[in-house]
Amino acid sequence: MFVTRIDVARLFFCLTLLALFVVPAYGQTDKPEAYLRFEGPPEARSYYVAVYIKKAPAGGLDQIRASLRDTANKKLISTTIDSPPPRDDSRFIIRVALTEKDLFEQLAGYRVFVDSYPTAQVVEDHEISVALDVKVELAETSACPQDAIHVRQISNTQYGAARFSEIVRFLDRANVEQFITATVAKPSQPAEPQQISVLRTVRGVGENDLPMASACVELESAPPAGEYKLKLEFNASAPPELHRGAFEITRKGPDVPSATAEKRNLQDFLDLGLTLTSSVEDKEQPDNTTKRVRTTRGVTDLFFAPIPSLRTVDTRGADGGVVQILTPFYIDAKVSTGKITKDTLALNKIDMGFTYEFRHYLNTDEYPDVLRHALSFKHSSDRDFKQDEFKFAYEFQPSFGAVNQPRGSALILENGQPKRDENDKFGLEILPVLGVEIGRTYRVRDPKEFEGTSRNLRRFYFGGSMTFELTRYIRLSFKDLFYVRGENPKDRTENYFVGSVEAPIGMFGGDRAAHALFFSFERGEQPPFSNPSANVLKVGYRIRARRLIDF
Repeated sequence: MFVTRIDVARLFFCLTLLALFVVPAYGQTDKPEAYLRFEGPPEARSYYVAVYIKKAPAGGLDQIRASLRDTANKKLISTTIDSPPPRDDSRFIIRVALTEKDLFEQLAGYRVFVDSYPTAQVVEDHEISVALDVKVELAETSACPQDAIHVRQISNTQYGAARFSEIVRFLDRANVEQFITATVAKPSQPAEPQQISVLRTVRGVGENDLPMASACVELESAPPAGEYKLKLEFNASAPPELHRGAFEITRKGPDVPSATAEKRNLQDFLDLGLTLTSSVEDKEQPDNTTKRVRTTRGVTDLFFAPIPSLRTVDTRGADGGVVQILTPFYIDAKVSTGKITKDTLALNKIDMGFTYEFRHYLNTDEYPDVLRHALSFKHSSDRDFKQDEFKFAYEFQPSFGAVNQPRGSALILENGQPKRDENDKFGLEILPVLGVEIGRTYRVRDPKEFEGTSRNLRRFYFGGSMTFELTRYIRLSFKDLFYVRGENPKDRTENYFVGSVEAPIGMFGGDRAAHALFFSFERGEQPPFSNPSANVLKVGYRIRARRLIDF
């Protein structure tokens, strides 16, 4: 059998491919590693760098020459080589005589230089970056509603597994919040302290099939509008991987004040819509002559809650949580100027009261399913206080993640981590609602107009709202409610509908307020059902603001 030059060339080509692809791939999984570790109790803790090299050394530790250097500051840290302590399976360690604070601050620049590492085959030399066995960072993750303390095991070692377990156990403590200081700061503004809740820890598997976990963190008060920076700091009682320094993340407030024409938010202390109409028409005078008369009317749509809402977060099992919101006092008024005759430009109603709301999160999906329950006690009257009533109300509103995906809430992956998609162009919200009202009409100015109607109120209503955020500049919203009135057998049902188009103008006042132009159509009536039904087109200006007072 003859071997030709072509056969030799093919063999050389195959060996080259093997060297380029197979050999490096094998070496990458067994490359030398170095980790910063500690031993001893917190009050007498000592640090060292553990070094892992694939092959066993030939001879004792006195045959190894290695050093730890800070390459960023061009400093020699240590050349003290020692045997690993118990439960540490590394080849050798380098003792470090620095404070914990200095070690962690300069960790990014640490390198181990192995000048001589004799093995049975060859004397090896390496340059190895130093890392921690467990990486901790503050990040967004689809497993949590807001941010998370993300923990990942980096080294596939006994020590790394033990450190991961201890950190996760600490984050699972019922009182872990007392070991954390949280602040929120906006650009060019001082940081403000915040109360946080650590809801639960979600476990999973990360790179190289090593465990990871996310401790979900949520601010107990609403985050500020616009861009802000969240900072978490653990005290000395926490594991070193947690209290080694501050964890920071830059976010954009998800609840920027919105000037949507009809949608209220319990975090807003002021919601004011203003409309002015002016028209000229021929009106018959008492002397039977006709005269051109100009009529000018204004419409005010006001929601005012001077006392900030109180908000708490609580854990309910492994899959969800409960958020509770108490609004101690609010005023909700929709009134117009001019005489109320057979037509009107507004509902001309005034509500005052308080609301307690709790939202049960059924899961922690990217778009979670939420059950919203609201209990209210309120006083309702018409604009002229001709009819007044007080009542208890319960409202149930389920929110399903499949059809509630506001613009900007979509997540994308960047470097393997989820983050919000700031280029999201479309948003959708569909919210069904049903409620009951029980109370009594305690004052009527003209009893004749109330004949045949019971003073005891028994009402049921249902309906829903839809919002379409077409772009950041255009928003469409629709709301329809159908009322069944048990107190009036002559007029059992009422319907109320409002549709609007909003054009946001922007924010002002340190991003605490937003304003917009809006166009809306409103038809129907709402409690206390004492005025003519509205049937009007409006073009106006709306301003919405929040956080009048900070707690």
